[in-house]
Amino acid sequence: MKNKKANTGFITRLIASFIIVLSLPFLITNPVNLFALIGFAFGNFLLVLGGILP
Repeated sequence: MKNKKANTGFITRLIASFIIVLSLPFLITNPVNLFALIGFAFGNFLLVLGGILP
């Protein structure tokens, strides 16, 4: 039986990529958009966290 904990990092990176892809067009068109900056930073944080998790 496969260990479900092994997929945690992959799922976290998948969610982070989705957040980054959604916030990036808004960040490119308006670089001072606070919500896009927060979303992009949170997505990058999740991407790093997903790399640490198994």
